[in-house]
Order: sequence, then structure tokens, then C-alpha cells
Amino acid sequence: SSSSSSSSSSLLDGKSSSLSSQPPIFSIDVECVATGPQHNKRTVAQIALVDQNGQIKCNVFVKPEEKVFSYLTALTGLTEELIEEKGIPLQEAVGKVKSLLPKEAILVGQNILKDVQWLKLSEGQDFAGMRDLAGLWRVKNPKYRSYTYFSLQHEAKSLLSLPQKEPHDAATDAILSVRLYNLYQNIHKDPYLKAWAETLLLNTPREKSFAAKNPVLTACVWAGGIRANVGLQYSIDNEEGLY
Repeated sequence: SSSSSSSSSSLLDGKSSSLSSQPPIFSIDVECVATGPQHNKRTVAQIALVDQNGQIKCNVFVKPEEKVFSYLTALTGLTEELIEEKGIPLQEAVGKVKSLLPKEAILVGQNILKDVQWLKLSEGQDFAGMRDLAGLWRVKNPKYRSYTYFSLQHEAKSLLSLPQKEPHDAATDAILSVRLYNLYQNIHKDPYLKAWAETLLLNTPREKSFAAKNPVLTACVWAGGIRANVGLQYSIDNEEGLY
């Protein structure tokens, strides 16, 4: 009985189980700073690579070539002092990641394609494939007759009982990603456990996203020769992993 309880506990804690015969699983997470007030003015400032056991293989800070408009510290935890002290060129940072990432690896993460694009990694060359947690953990919502998607933070809070507070951290998010993927692998073929997970995702109260709590950071820019106040809008698809 105690053996059965222990087995059940390990099954649901998001730790790797009997997946040794599968391709190696890694998660990459990227944090960005703002190079302008527009939501798409972002550049890489931190990269983390984590293996399926939750071991951090690489956690590097990147010194942007462009002038930084905002370090988005409340969201990313990044500061000018940290980047100046520990930042390395992007090419060097990506080289470190590539040297540690097996070419047969499957990358998992929330909106993982975005992280891959930031680092200009090539599927089939630098890694074998991707698994997007947003798609894996989406739930058919009978109330709206459509799929509901969740943030990484909501998935971790609902399924792993790990609420995360700001600021984000690339290494922490990558660890959460592999734990959530391991959990999915452990339960997705069991209808009862899958229904349990979907119920938790739908019923756990959602916290306001960072973008909702901080909708605008006011900045002055020149637009068409006219000085205007505009809002620094956060790109939630990248920084918070929402669609």
C-alpha cells in the first residue's frame, strides 16, 4: 500500500519516470528586455537550458547590442547591473546552448517556438522536435464550446501546486516546463487522470497576468516628428506564454 502511494505520488509530481527509452527532453526559456516602447521591440537577455530531470545545464545572461529601453525588471528580474556584470554576446550564449543540446533532443516549453526563433535554432539540425505545453494542456471548455489555453504559471499552480510570483526567471520557467511535460507524459493516456488535470485547470482561480496588472508603462517617443506619450505594451505571447 505504501509502495502504491509512493508510486502514485511520483506519478503526479511532474518528475521524470520511465521515459529512458524516449528521445532526450530539454526545455529552453528566454527572457527579453525592451529596446523600444512597442511590444515587438525586444531582444534576448537571458537563456536557460534544463534537462528532463530538472537539472540546469546552462543559464546565461546576454548583453544586448542595441540600447536597452527598459529591463522590464518587475517582470524579468533583470537589471542593468546584472547584465553589465554577467552579460555575454548573444552569439557566444547561443553557442553554449548548442554545445549542450543533443541534436536528437525534443524541446518542450510554453510557446516554445518563440524561444527557438529568438535563438535562431533549426529544427532537424540543432534539435529534433518541439512540444508546446500550451497545446498539450489546452482544455475543451464546454461552457464556450472552444479550447481554453493557460499560461505556464496557471498550469504550474493548478497541476503542481507551485504558484509563481513575479519576477519571472528563465531557469525557473524551464524547470517548470519539464515538470509539466513529465506530468503530461505520465497521465495523458489515463482518462481518469487526464480528466482530473483538466478539472484542476478549469477550476483553479486564475490570477491576473502581469500585463493585466501593469497595462501601461508610460514613455515619451517621437512619432512622425510629433512628441507623443505612448504605452509600453507587454507582449504577453512571449513574456507570459499566453495566446
